[in-house]
Amino acid sequence: MAALSNLASIGLTDYCNPKFEYYAPLYFDFQAVRMRMRTMEVDEDASPDKGKINIKKFLQVFHLDLLEKMKQG
Repeated sequence: MAALSNLASIGLTDYCNPKFEYYAPLYFDFQAVRMRMRTMEVDEDASPDKGKINIKKFLQVFHLDLLEKMKQG
């Protein structure tokens, strides 16, 4: 949830930020990111536990991304 909130915050500040453009759709469903961004727009002190995250997708992508970066380095 922290990663989703951080990416949503980056997206609110700069929608064309390269990190936001790369990581947000890779790790999360776009609807979840956009919903979190809307929640943050309305209420800056919004509870970070609102929203739905596909944990399986997040962990699979994290694992594959980590393996890819280990091959490069």
